[in-house]
Amino acid sequence: QSSSTFPAITFISFETEMDSFFSDFQGNDQGKKAYETWFIQEFLPFIEVKHSVCSERTCRGLAGVSMGGFGALKTALKYPHMFGLAAANSPALPPFSIHADNEDWKEYFADTKIGVVKGMVLLKDVRKIFPSEELYQENNPITLATGFLNSNLRPVFYFDVGTEDNFGFQIGFEIFKNALDQNQF
Repeated sequence: QSSSTFPAITFISFETEMDSFFSDFQGNDQGKKAYETWFIQEFLPFIEVKHSVCSERTCRGLAGVSMGGFGALKTALKYPHMFGLAAANSPALPPFSIHADNEDWKEYFADTKIGVVKGMVLLKDVRKIFPSEELYQENNPITLATGFLNSNLRPVFYFDVGTEDNFGFQIGFEIFKNALDQNQF
């Protein structure tokens, strides 16, 4: 038996457009699709004032499913001074760059339940959000975990990932988990 208790943590959830990934669309931090900027600069402060909840990293958590899981992981790694933990359920973590060759993606999707046609449509949509390799890597949780430098601000991560995902995201999760392990999270 453990005598410790789980600390009070505020989790704020909101519904976004299907393909937001909690990221500013095409890196634009202005306008109606500036999801990341809006969340960090407007939504979070508004909720904390309106509901008088804790506004310190030790009591702030992020959570998400699939696309939201990607966003939760990415946001915790980009803003570790703001968030002490992130939880992800089947996070949408590709096993390699979204800008890899289409033939590599077709081969990959051929081995998943989503299949090649639906998989390539999804990939096309995600490439609209992150139209360049540089922008994608700036938001890729795997890249962010690999290059994470501040050992004093490492967020704590919680996961729920099965062994078989319709999109094959369990493969990307293993890569992410290895990056965390190598960086001593």
